[in-house]
Amino acid sequence: MKQETLSVAEKKNLDGAQYKVLQRMVKEQLKLYRALKVRLQNKRECEAVGVGQLFPSIRENYIKDDLKVKQINRAIVDGLDAVEREIIELKYLQPSIPTDVQVYMEMYLKKEIFYQKKKSAIISIAYSLGMI
Repeated sequence: MKQETLSVAEKKNLDGAQYKVLQRMVKEQLKLYRALKVRLQNKRECEAVGVGQLFPSIRENYIKDDLKVKQINRAIVDGLDAVEREIIELKYLQPSIPTDVQVYMEMYLKKEIFYQKKKSAIISIAYSLGMI
């Protein structure tokens, strides 16, 4: 089922300061998403060969981690259009951290379109994850 997105009027109701806070929150979750995804892959790999925990751990919260990965993935895949998804993947889900200019140049987007789509993607992800 496709996630409901904010209307244009609701998106415009976020002032600059609110959007900056929201952007920072979403960015942190996307960064965490990359790490959690790897952590869960490592856990499944160990389970597949019958090996327990390879490294010491101060927290055992795989259920929450698995839910976060699934919900963030759903927000990206089902909640964004193709252009928004590509922006998020290039900007936040790669090991390297490209600048906005590098991303919109690579995608052959105009600067204005890039920033509109990026903002829309951030707000849609936040909405999908219940941050707003």
